[in-house]
Amino acid sequence: MQCGGFREQKKFRWHAAAEITASLGGLGAHIDRLNALSGVWDREIGPRGAHWQLSHVESGTIFVKVSGGAAAQELKMRSSTICRMLNKHFKRPWIKDIKPLIGK
Repeated sequence: MQCGGFREQKKFRWHAAAEITASLGGLGAHIDRLNALSGVWDREIGPRGAHWQLSHVESGTIFVKVSGGAAAQELKMRSSTICRMLNKHFKRPWIKDIKPLIGK
């Protein structure tokens, strides 16, 4: 519709998260997966979350901010187990590796 030379923008009224992700196409699935990862991370990591904080994800690799060298070493040693624990919550496994970020 045009009114006074300006185009009226269509207003979206979403009622569920599925409607939002559907409107975003492929990007919506990616965002949905990251939101799920955040919740699953907190549940699976538990008390270690005080020393391991999600930073970002690139090509299936999760980067985690760690509180120090000991926390980084423990994360490296447990990374394959953590990947399996996290991937079980998704239809298709997509987490390939976990890398610590020290002092960032």
